Amino acid sequence: WQMDQSFNIHQSLGTMEESEPDEMKRIFLEGNPILLAVTFVVSLFHSLFDFLAFKNDISFWKNQKSMEGLSVRSIFLNCFFQFVIFLYLLDNDTSWMIIISSGVGLLIEIWKITRATNFSMEW
Repeated sequence: WQMDQSFNIHQSLGTMEESEPDEMKRIFLEGNPILLAVTFVVSLFHSLFDFLAFKNDISFWKNQKSMEGLSVRSIFLNCFFQFVIFLYLLDNDTSWMIIISSGVGLLIEIWKITRATNFSMEW
């Protein structure tokens, strides 16, 4: 009953389609519990390592005083690649966890461009 109520809330908010509750029930009833647990643990570790990579990337660039040994061209290319990957993920109905992770990575790449160049906006 609680699961049905949760599904109804998600449907009313627009975060879940009508066919998804049935699919979720089928996964829980017919799926292998060990496979579900392993998938959950792997997803958890992926999120943790993503967060740690973002944290280390930000701390490296925040403390960077010079561009010695760093390529501005590679920073622009990485930003372009992240943008293409982000658009690809949006186009292919990927899970929100992956889209948000890619979006945060794209924002960090854009921020790195502002750190690597003397880019400023004045009004």
